[in-house]
Amino acid sequence: MEARAALKGLVVVWLWLSAASCSVDNRELSVQGGAGSGSTAGMSGLDGDAGDGNAALPPLPVCDYSAGVSEGCDTLVSNPGFDRDTAGWKAEDTTVAMSWRTDDATENNESGSLSVVNTLYGTAAGFASRAAAQCLTTEPGKSYAFALDVFIPKGQGEGLEGSDYLASAGLSVIFYTSKQCDEFTLDSKSSELLQEAGVWAHREGRAVAPKSAQSMLIRLVTLKEFQQYSFEAHFDNVLVKAE
Repeated sequence: MEARAALKGLVVVWLWLSAASCSVDNRELSVQGGAGSGSTAGMSGLDGDAGDGNAALPPLPVCDYSAGVSEGCDTLVSNPGFDRDTAGWKAEDTTVAMSWRTDDATENNESGSLSVVNTLYGTAAGFASRAAAQCLTTEPGKSYAFALDVFIPKGQGEGLEGSDYLASAGLSVIFYTSKQCDEFTLDSKSSELLQEAGVWAHREGRAVAPKSAQSMLIRLVTLKEFQQYSFEAHFDNVLVKAE
């Protein structure tokens, strides 16, 4: 239990150190980047330290794809706003339940969002990372910026042993040596993760493709304790752009 309490405290400290926010629409705006992995075993890298000098860079635009593509919001991903469906996105495996939702980050009745339910469960201590994803080609050495809106529904029950649940959601990028987002992983980066439930929040991050990178996996990621049965988050307005 002492080890688990220490692990919980470490994750909270990561999130606290990386927080920097202001109000935009009904979404909390957070301008920061963080390192992270796209696998359960590698999520220990989510420490919010992927600045790489990004503190001097301007914030990314807060995009609303239900209203079209405004200036600065050209994105490399397909179906960034989930207006009608989940086309272009794929559940990572059978432990991910992916569906289209009518709720929207900007409360637009003509658009929607993507629900990701993480059901990867086990008795071991640690964290389970699962996502809906999209594979993009990349250029080695090129800088990329990414942002999205994310929402955690309330009422998802208690966490391990009756404590408050410890789960979060955001966007992570994994770079691969192949053009199909397989073979060997090279590096990964993450936005700041949202932990608060009941509010749409805006999250941002930046990454530089390693020299041997040929593709990058864009992950709408959920992160929960293994011993929690499930965790759900909603995603909207996914911006990925070269800088």
